[in-house]
Amino acid sequence: MRPFRSPLYQRLLAMVFAIEEIYENPALLPNATLGFWMYDTCAEISYGSTVSLLSDKQQFPSFLRTVPSDEHQSRVLADLIGHFGWTWVEIVAEESDYGWLGSQILKAELGRYSACAAFHVGLPVVYSERRVKYVMNVIKESQAKVIVSFSSMKTMLPLRKEAARLNLTGKVWIASEGWAENEQFSDSEFHKVLNGSLRLLIQKSLMPGFRNYMLGIRPSLTPSDIFMRTFWEDVFGCQWPTNETNRTSIDFKLCYGTEDLA
Repeated sequence: MRPFRSPLYQRLLAMVFAIEEIYENPALLPNATLGFWMYDTCAEISYGSTVSLLSDKQQFPSFLRTVPSDEHQSRVLADLIGHFGWTWVEIVAEESDYGWLGSQILKAELGRYSACAAFHVGLPVVYSERRVKYVMNVIKESQAKVIVSFSSMKTMLPLRKEAARLNLTGKVWIASEGWAENEQFSDSEFHKVLNGSLRLLIQKSLMPGFRNYMLGIRPSLTPSDIFMRTFWEDVFGCQWPTNETNRTSIDFKLCYGTEDLA
């Protein structure tokens, strides 16, 4: 079973909040009824799936998303490289649809600025020490000073750790949004290695009323939400009592549903 990730659940609640805001405002989508289902799987309307292949309506006729496709991200990365006049870059791609497709588009877009890839190498999604050391050796031996990484944080982290261990400096890392937003990007362990690096982030803004909405959620108010109780356990470090629970002999913190999110 995959571990529960509260930040992703909060994104789901943001979508629920937006739908409820639209539904309650008669000026928006009049004469239309909105609803939603929650599944522990890939949603038909996605807040985070940026893979360009999903734009193919013949293969995915009902798929929609609230983020731009990687086709746009790849073009922006190429524009960034062109802006600084870099013509010789290294591309490291996660071995997934996200990494390979996005980096292939980037490689093609570099031609607009007469730029080339010194190499285009993949990082496996499943950690491989041998592969990480191989990719790092390729990076070290290359004369190119700019590394563009199209990857998630989980896949990219071992390579960054290896770069820090070897004290690899003098390179400019450009991070795709897949790992640029992660808090670990700013860890002190990587300050020397990532000094002067660039990150591409998706534009964000605050949603008026969403903070109060989040602070007001309770398991008792949304009994049909299949994720709420797990979210509650994750946030408060507690467990829900069962019929077998003996409240006088438990050795863990109980969830009551009245805990304060503020």
